[in-house]
Amino acid sequence: MLAVTAGGLATAGEAAAVDAPSAAADATSVAAVSTRQKVLWLFGNTMSTFQKYRNAKTWGNVLDYSSDGCSWAPNKPSGFNFLPACQRHDFGYRNFKKQHMFNKRNKKIIDNKLAHDMYSVCNKYGAAKRNTCKSIAGQYYVAVRGAGS
Repeated sequence: MLAVTAGGLATAGEAAAVDAPSAAADATSVAAVSTRQKVLWLFGNTMSTFQKYRNAKTWGNVLDYSSDGCSWAPNKPSGFNFLPACQRHDFGYRNFKKQHMFNKRNKKIIDNKLAHDMYSVCNKYGAAKRNTCKSIAGQYYVAVRGAGS
């Protein structure tokens, strides 16, 4: 779970949890929370839940689901499907900026989530293919960390 602190966004290990719905919550139970809490909840949820809400454009009147995929890099390098990871990364950047939560610390957290999501794709493969996948994912991560906003 993610939390909002005076310094920005924090993981559960870094701060007490935000008063946002649990990962098991559904759209009905989060209807009354702020847009900021919806962003944090959806960004910090499982990839399958994020994609379900993204595809349905849940809260589309307040959340920005637009994405350019993996930008200038392939969405599926060597067949590894990084598109969902890149979509969540775009969601993080766009919505954290929209909610005035985008700062250096949160950029790193959003970028780290991209790495985590890509490595989750890689972990589905056997050792040789997994290592190739992780190498490519590492290159994507270095690129986003070096990029501005």
